[in-house]
Amino acid sequence: MVKQVLSRIQRRVDDNEYTIKTRLQVFRELNLSIINYYSKQGLLRTVNATGSEEQIFEQLRQIFSSFET
Repeated sequence: MVKQVLSRIQRRVDDNEYTIKTRLQVFRELNLSIINYYSKQGLLRTVNATGSEEQIFEQLRQIFSSFET
């Protein structure tokens, strides 16, 4: 993940290995319990965000369409 962020064309001014690792750690600390909760409830949906915009949108469309009544 760190390499992927560092190789982006558009980067934050403070993007370096240390700040990226720190942001990822903070994200985990703040969100992991929520992710685990919804996963245990069978409500967690994940998206592979490494594809094209169209591929990512299609994944999201399928997730949201599963909630239609």
